Amino acid sequence: MAAITQQHSPLASAYAQSLLDLAVARQAEQSIGAELAAIAQMLREQPQAQALLENPSIGIEERRTVIEKAFKGQITPLLYNFMQVANQHAMAGKLREIAAAYQYLLDCRQGRIEVDMTVPQPMEPADLERVRQRIGQALNKTVVLHQRVEQELIGGMVLQIDDRIIDASVRTQLQVMKQQLLQAAGKR
Repeated sequence: MAAITQQHSPLASAYAQSLLDLAVARQAEQSIGAELAAIAQMLREQPQAQALLENPSIGIEERRTVIEKAFKGQITPLLYNFMQVANQHAMAGKLREIAAAYQYLLDCRQGRIEVDMTVPQPMEPADLERVRQRIGQALNKTVVLHQRVEQELIGGMVLQIDDRIIDASVRTQLQVMKQQLLQAAGKR
């Protein structure tokens, strides 16, 4: 499931924007994004590698050597150089956050938006496609829809779009009715 709330640090966002600008100038934004996502995935799967990049007791020069041995010739020169610059500025430990910010910026640039949809039971593929299209029409964007099941909703759905939540669940409607009934009873 995607992390929809895009709360990247301003510094990580600035690095991501710089990398995206360079990638766009080379018409390589997709391939750079894919390489950066693969590196972020590797760092998630290998916590010791992430710890090495984050550890302040490991010097910049030592990290430079590790980055060189691990990535030189394995990734595009642009991304390799970017990683070395990030390391020089003590940002190597933020590569996963930079990768997430890069993907968010790339999605925005290409008119895509990720939407998390929580429903009480799995939807059929045809229904999912109809929901995806309706949301896309409403937002005038291409929607990447992620479905999550939470039986406690009873019915309806909850959508999370960036930092907005649209709650059309039966559970919430029942809670609202309960509050209204309690308020009405309290006024008598």
